[in-house]
Amino acid sequence: MSGVRLLLPALLLAATLAFATGARSSEHSAAWTWDAAVPGDVAAQDAQLRELAATGDFRLYDAMRGGELVVGPAADQLQPLTAVAGEGPLGIFTAATAATAGQELVGIARSDVDQVAAILIDGTQTELPLNQWRGFSYVASAPDRIAVTVEAYASGTPVGSVRVPQMTSASIAATTVASSQLVASRRTQAVATPPGYRISNPGRPVTAHGLRMFDGRFKYQLYLLGTIGGEAFYRVQVTPHYRCYAAGSAQKIGTVGMIGCPAVVGAYPLQLDDTIVGMTARAQKVPTYRRVGGLVADGAVKVDMRDSSGKTIASTPVSNNLFAFQPPYPKTYIRLVPVDAQGHDLTPHPQWGQHQQQPPFLFGPRATKVFPSRLQQPIQHGNRDGVDVIVGKNGVVLMKLEALSAQTRRQISGKTMGVSCFVVSPTIRHTRSAGTSLRAGGTEAAFKILGYVKPPFDGCEISGGYGHRWHDQWGTHSPIEVALTRRGQRYFDNRAAARDLALFVRSRDMHQLRKLHGPALIAAIRARYGNQVTILDSQTATAPANTVGLWTSGTHTVVSERSSTGGRFYVEIDNGKITKENVRGLAFVF
Repeated sequence: MSGVRLLLPALLLAATLAFATGARSSEHSAAWTWDAAVPGDVAAQDAQLRELAATGDFRLYDAMRGGELVVGPAADQLQPLTAVAGEGPLGIFTAATAATAGQELVGIARSDVDQVAAILIDGTQTELPLNQWRGFSYVASAPDRIAVTVEAYASGTPVGSVRVPQMTSASIAATTVASSQLVASRRTQAVATPPGYRISNPGRPVTAHGLRMFDGRFKYQLYLLGTIGGEAFYRVQVTPHYRCYAAGSAQKIGTVGMIGCPAVVGAYPLQLDDTIVGMTARAQKVPTYRRVGGLVADGAVKVDMRDSSGKTIASTPVSNNLFAFQPPYPKTYIRLVPVDAQGHDLTPHPQWGQHQQQPPFLFGPRATKVFPSRLQQPIQHGNRDGVDVIVGKNGVVLMKLEALSAQTRRQISGKTMGVSCFVVSPTIRHTRSAGTSLRAGGTEAAFKILGYVKPPFDGCEISGGYGHRWHDQWGTHSPIEVALTRRGQRYFDNRAAARDLALFVRSRDMHQLRKLHGPALIAAIRARYGNQVTILDSQTATAPANTVGLWTSGTHTVVSERSSTGGRFYVEIDNGKITKENVRGLAFVF
């Protein structure tokens, strides 16, 4: 019966809390903080919850209640994170699966933890990869694969461990016996079930266009699976044994707009969810969907769109593994469920499929917190606004913050700060960078950049935890920008001008005004912005440095800004729509 796993709520035994037992030393101290106030992805079944990690039907959620972050495996089982993790670096929940006396485990790691490993009952060790929220999961489909301890590491140093509570063999056996008839009835079917979901549509080779994926370090092959609903879907073969799936505009074949690279191929029937939620007003409590579609496995003949109560709102057929719903879309949270020819839902099976080994640094280099003493052979030094930056030959960066002004500290704000260093491209438009989040408020911070971005760097910066509007009190520079080369300073100056222009064009007021043109547009700009925007005499003219300029004739409008280095950035608009721009790589405009 080892091949049978029953995904039934009754067979998921009560979730058991596990507390970290490793001592928390001062040199490894860190905080339970994230870049977002409430980390995680919006949960499909409850818009008030965020999902931190998942394995099969067992998930770890969090929410903000009473000003405190609470976590748990269900909405009615949330507990304060401080109580779950205690003084340790990990907080985990675990459940037993009766079908094979197996185990499911989900957890969350503290900010200084960069590696988590499980010690199994047979003495072997397996790494549990951290996702972007520092969540992790593990599933054992057999008794000899059960995890007994979960260990946390920071920069290769153990910082604590968790002893995983075990369900007694008697309780598991009792549940197994109670479900023996159901197991027996499914035994024949399980033998015939394939080991994982498949996508038989191989696609046809096409030439990749646009920005190079994976920083140009991997010569991937792009295969077009088809187009539907105005979108093109692709298989991205990075290596012979590692593939991703992607989507982009059907009007620009070969240009990828979004990509997903699963850790396991074949475990999930919905392989790529190409659902786009538009930006909404802060007070709006329901999503605004711009696109709903995706890529599903063989066997799915349709996809149901269901609300949070499970009611089917709409259905759409599947063609060559692709589907797309047509607008208008509902004003409620939805989830997509593939359905087979017999009307059965295709559900995830985490024990199926093939685990993919991601090529090292596929999505770029990364950085991790280290002790200042790790700095070796300083080769660069820079200073700006009370911050000293020292770069070591070994890729360690030390930031001394003793002289940081009170105003800049307020600008950084929050419990953590984002730090990064970069190397600028020859065009001074793109960067190769790596960064991490460190605890704010100290007098020094150190981190090591891992991967192919090596010193000397062109610059380093500390980012703030706030958004920008046009114009806001903080401007378009990061709170701390330390240029280490002339090229780095040019990049900072150009980026600030490009950001300012992009913020103006995509501001709420300008989104309305840019539908106008000619004298009507000029009159509206003068009435709304006064002398903050310069009206230009020609299409190629520019306003004074770091000032937005606007020229319009007929239905054509050009909005531009010149940086202090002399670089000119522009956005061309026809009938209210952006048709051409040169801020890409430095800023984002829509």
